Amino acid sequence: MNATYLFRNFTITDPVSNFNLQTLDILVIDGIIAQIGSIEPSDDYQLIEGNGDCVSPGFFDIGTQVGDPGFESHDTYDAVSKAALAGGFTGLAVLPNSSPVMDSKSMIEYCIHQNQNSQLDIFPIGAISQKCKGEQLAEIYDMKAAGAVAFSDGLQTIQHEGLLVRALQYVKPFNGLILEQPSIQSINGEGVMNEGPISVGLGLKGMPSMAEFAAIQRDIEICRYTNSRLYFFNATTSKGLSLINQAKLESVAVDCGIASYYLLLDDSKLVEFESCYKVNPPLRSLEEVEAIKNAVLDNTISVICSWHQAKDYDHKNVEFNFAHYGVINLETCFAAATTAFKGAISPSQLVEKLAINPRKMLDIPVPTIQVGEKANLTFFNTSQKWMYQQKNIQSISFNSPFIDFEFTGMIKGVFNKNCWLPNPHCIQ
Repeated sequence: MNATYLFRNFTITDPVSNFNLQTLDILVIDGIIAQIGSIEPSDDYQLIEGNGDCVSPGFFDIGTQVGDPGFESHDTYDAVSKAALAGGFTGLAVLPNSSPVMDSKSMIEYCIHQNQNSQLDIFPIGAISQKCKGEQLAEIYDMKAAGAVAFSDGLQTIQHEGLLVRALQYVKPFNGLILEQPSIQSINGEGVMNEGPISVGLGLKGMPSMAEFAAIQRDIEICRYTNSRLYFFNATTSKGLSLINQAKLESVAVDCGIASYYLLLDDSKLVEFESCYKVNPPLRSLEEVEAIKNAVLDNTISVICSWHQAKDYDHKNVEFNFAHYGVINLETCFAAATTAFKGAISPSQLVEKLAINPRKMLDIPVPTIQVGEKANLTFFNTSQKWMYQQKNIQSISFNSPFIDFEFTGMIKGVFNKNCWLPNPHCIQ
């Protein structure tokens, strides 16, 4: 349907745009930015008032977990799309940990076909190994040809060094990217939370930070050896972050991201055994949280992501040791980051880590706010306070640590594929 939208009085936050940091009007006709400047309203325009709020290229998430196929009771593509759009995301790269696993050309095509009419841009991440078991390489080249944008075993870390070497060597000719959640399972053992004074006090088995540090150290050296590209989903330890920073200075092609809730929550939240705080990697100590925030500010961490993993009631409302890992965070990703930094991070830095760097990592074209470009936009305010309420949650599951939590920083809406969608959480 043909439509004309006038987004009036928005502060453009796009480092690539000629209009960066200017408060202007944006006219969009049939999904294309037709004019930027001071524009007179018309009865023919759908008017959206900005009042100085920010507008940026649409946010993009690396590493969303979708239940379809196999775990539709947790989440579906439709529900994930609604949650992502409410959270300011216009694009996602989804993990391969479905059932069956996305480890073949047909499964990559299934993901793409399921979302061809979505307002969201959804890209599949193919599995590195068959069934994500970490034993035999999957059909990497066929999946690449079918549309996979990167390769990972997602929630499962590659434990076999030789397999990781072969995977990095295999993707190198086409400049492919391997994604890893760094963890040595034999060190973590049966741990269920961060190892430290709090885990000892609670009598829960701990997951040592060494398990992550050792994996990062191992993987960096393998990446250096293969001269290929490697990305860590979440680096949550100061020692591991120091290794990544040093490797980047030495031009090793490694990089990393962080889920926004690791910027705001620490392991003291687990003192009442609430399973909504049970995540993997685990929430770390308050000192490590500060180290993670500093790593975002100094660009050791290039990407802020959601690490969204929906779990239904039956998988979370059990004894802590048996509860599944994971939280929903697409709708709260931006707000958790802005609340954590309390104004210490600029809107431009947020846009780089939420919209620009994720796409660059995956070699996906980055939208920009220029005349003649497709309108792929996220609208937000970094200082507005609001409460995240269960009645407005778009996901099928409600496993969030933030229900009835007051945030500072709000998504106002998104525009993609010639459609404006206001954030349902704006209706309090």
